[in-house]
Amino acid sequence: MTDRHEAGMETCPSILGDSHVDRTVAATRGLLASAREIGRRPASIAKAVHPDMNIDAVFRPASQLGMASAEAREFARAATRGRGRK
Repeated sequence: MTDRHEAGMETCPSILGDSHVDRTVAATRGLLASAREIGRRPASIAKAVHPDMNIDAVFRPASQLGMASAEAREFARAATRGRGRK
């Protein structure tokens, strides 16, 4: 099994090329390994490494709900309750 397969990217080609995907997979694995090694959550490690990045949105996509339009928020809430519009 390849790194791309393990990361769930075997059918998701990158427009930037395989080397970009491989570097991203390696960086993500390194981040998670560091977090496990020192007993911290990956989000807290990522905040230290990438202070300008919106880490909350990366690790908790639901935190982006307030940024969406009212209609999109309503649809997202309904979908999480299992009653999304079709």
